[in-house]
Order: sequence, then structure tokens, then C-alpha cells
Amino acid sequence: IIIADEFVVPGIVPDITVNSVRYPPEADKGKAALQAVGKEIRGKLDAYYKPYSDSDNMDIITRVRTYKNADYLFVLNDKRTYGDYLGPWKRTMEKGLPNSGVVTLRRIAKTAAVYDVLAHKKVNFKFIKGGILIPQVFDSNDGRLLLVLDNEIKNVGSKVNSNGKVKSEVTLEVTVYNTKNKPVEGLIPIDITITTPSGKVLDGSGAACAVDGKFNYSFVTTEEPGKWQLRVTELASGKFVDTKFVLK
Repeated sequence: IIIADEFVVPGIVPDITVNSVRYPPEADKGKAALQAVGKEIRGKLDAYYKPYSDSDNMDIITRVRTYKNADYLFVLNDKRTYGDYLGPWKRTMEKGLPNSGVVTLRRIAKTAAVYDVLAHKKVNFKFIKGGILIPQVFDSNDGRLLLVLDNEIKNVGSKVNSNGKVKSEVTLEVTVYNTKNKPVEGLIPIDITITTPSGKVLDGSGAACAVDGKFNYSFVTTEEPGKWQLRVTELASGKFVDTKFVLK
């Protein structure tokens, strides 16, 4: 489908034609003009194309990435107005405003749970014919990453392999399980915190990705003997597991 304005080259025949927009100096008028063109294009496309993700609010923008049956839905609140700093010049709207709307995901795969990855919790959703609806409320400009899975996350398991000696290699095996006690199919964000006996966080701690629910990690301990602790947090649901091991 070719969409073009009146300045399209003669050799290209557009399927949909719209009038060009000259962006005015005032940011609010410019945004309104572009949104009007977007609404026009959307109306003309409806007969031919339905987006996989959508919103009932033009200031709430959605984008999706998919891995197998897992959807990663990015939701952005772009409702803004003029602030005190740059507002007097009306060239940009830097002040975020509260907003709300309903996001649609035209998902064919089964949906068991939707997680707010940044808030580390499940969020409500509603089934509709051909997909799901996810209500969204924003206090200001903000963005969210929603993880949509075909099975809920049940818990996190971890196993430590060590020879029990300081300054040695330790191997960590992490598994994120679903309610069927199988590894979750998806790219699951996790956080690993390795704590020494004296309470220091070891270098190498941090974020990782459990591919299809599994992640293996190796690290070398310091010369500090005693009880070490590993905490693995699954960042979508906020569930975690602590594993302790002793080095001599």
C-alpha cells in the first residue's frame, strides 16, 4: 500500500492520497495537524489493514515485539503541554500530563497473564473477540513494557555448583517456571545479585535474560570465606529465590 501527498513523483501511483502539512511554529498546533493527518490515513487504511496493537487515545502510542507466543508491548504516554522553562517560546511541549486509555492487542495466541515489567506485577486485562484489552492510566509522561504470556509465571528456581573453595568458579543455573512446572517460553528479564559474606555486592551482578526460562551464569569468587548469597529476581512478576552457599 502506497500512501503519498501531492508532491509524490509522477512515476509512483499512490493507493491513498493525503494533503501535505506545513508544520507551524507552535508545537501544539503542529502536533494537532500531524495527528489529524494520521487519523485520516488510519481511516482510509481500515478497510485493508488492522494493526496488531492499538489504542483508543491518540496520545497513547504502542509498539510490539514478539518472541514465539510472548508479546512485548511498549506503551508510551505522549500527552504534553507547555511548561515554565521552554513553554513561553511554544517550540516544544516539555510538561507531561495525566492520561488514560485502553490498549488493544489483536493476539491470536492464548493469553494467561499480562505483566508490567517495570512495576514487577500482573495487570488486569479483558478478553474480546480476536484479542485482549488492557486499561492504562498515566500520571504524567511515562512508558511501560507489558509482557503478555500464554502461561503464568509460577516461581523461580536456582542451583549453585561450587567446589566450596574461595577464589574459585561458581556456576549458577536459573529456571523460571510456569504453572505447568515447565520453563516459561519467552525472553524473561531477570536480575542477579551476588552478595559476599561481608555484605558487598559482587561485580557481575545485574540484569540478564532467561531465554525460554533458562539462564546459566559463571563467576569467580573473591578470597573471602563464609556464607555467600545469590538472589535471582524475575522482573515481570517480581518473584525471587535466594540461594546460599559456603566457601572455605
